[in-house]
Amino acid sequence: MAARRRTALPHALVYVVVCWLCVGLAGCNASEESSSGTTVVQPTAPVAFLQQPFRGFFLNSAPFDHDLPLSLQGDGNNEMLTWWGGRIRGIWSGHHGHDWLLPEGTPVLAAAAGTVIYADFEPPFLCGERGMVSALVVRLRHRAPSGETFDTQYLHLSRLDVTLDEQVQAGQQLGLSGMTGCTGGPHLHFDVIRLAQTNNGQPAYIDPFGWQGSGADPWAQHPDGAPSVWLWKTGQEPDAGKLMDLVWGPGTLIP
Repeated sequence: MAARRRTALPHALVYVVVCWLCVGLAGCNASEESSSGTTVVQPTAPVAFLQQPFRGFFLNSAPFDHDLPLSLQGDGNNEMLTWWGGRIRGIWSGHHGHDWLLPEGTPVLAAAAGTVIYADFEPPFLCGERGMVSALVVRLRHRAPSGETFDTQYLHLSRLDVTLDEQVQAGQQLGLSGMTGCTGGPHLHFDVIRLAQTNNGQPAYIDPFGWQGSGADPWAQHPDGAPSVWLWKTGQEPDAGKLMDLVWGPGTLIP
């Protein structure tokens, strides 16, 4: 079953702010015990195998929250910790994927060859004042060159172009971007799920940009977490979200 997010994000506001900024600028598998007693998996890094899930350049308006990506349960800190160690307080806390500002109707592409394991609307859920909503979702299963299995997930689509159990190639069109489900504007929400080598043995969301912050990654230390690793092929990574540091300022705490 496809996962869902708890809150809508103000993508239209972010888009306006970022566009204003751009105009201005143009001018060994092992485990170890953490201090909390949690067994932390230290897996062998898989070989990078992903390519960006769309053509062209689109801004990343909301990166993965390493502290912690628990939007459905609530992470309790009202703060996002990005993969490069920047902290932002407020609207993106608990985000378990990456959002790119694709206009509605933009082709969404498979980030790697794989099998369609979900292609439908997610179960309806309550989204604040919007009431009951349901996003159109595609989920793919992939085997990385290392042999490890990962899922990728594509949310808020406006149209599906694949069916359940279909075999797809990297770059194949899965559907069109949109704003179905719990969202404040059109965009692509993209998830990566690690199926093995996780701290509790269950599938866990991870960040395909890995972790480059100072100190240990909180999500890699969490009982329900997993290590995040860089999964993008050389030159194939989409915008990583660091422009948000220019919009809000490095480590800015947003009221």
